[in-house]
Amino acid sequence: MHRNDLSSVIGNFIALAESEIQTRCKVLEMETTGTVSVTAGAGSLPTGFLGARKVFWETSPDKQLTYVTPARLHAIKEASEADIPAFYTVEGGSIKVSSTLSGSLNVTYVSRFTPLSSTNTTTALLTNFPDLYLNGVLFYAAVWTEDAQKQATHRPLFDASIGRVNSNDFERRYPTGLAVRPA
Repeated sequence: MHRNDLSSVIGNFIALAESEIQTRCKVLEMETTGTVSVTAGAGSLPTGFLGARKVFWETSPDKQLTYVTPARLHAIKEASEADIPAFYTVEGGSIKVSSTLSGSLNVTYVSRFTPLSSTNTTTALLTNFPDLYLNGVLFYAAVWTEDAQKQATHRPLFDASIGRVNSNDFERRYPTGLAVRPA
């Protein structure tokens, strides 16, 4: 883009690209773990929570919980109020378990990353996948300038970058490895 009137709004393009990246890329770089205190079967979701990967009830040994819909949890909870929970759901800003017990959850979850700023000058995604940011920023610049031709060029490039990031993440999570066969 050969324009000199964009420098004051480039930060907006970055923020828009990051917003889309936050929702479309749920990758290892965005995973973290934390403890959630549960009182009477419910606890507050961690700040930046985008989705749970694993949830364990702290007991000896820890018990992995299974996700169910809020409606299903309500039906299960009535039958197992005093039992160690086996199920969880996410509803509003809370994580709820299939018991009215109080205790702690160990949660591995996808969290929003800290956006770029003057004090946060990089992210793991920018370091590992610079084309993701470049294509996202160029697409949102084309939207802002109302350039349909550049939008048509940069949207597929941004989508392809997102696809590569997600494919790379899948390969890292679920490696197939080489099979060794006897001669």
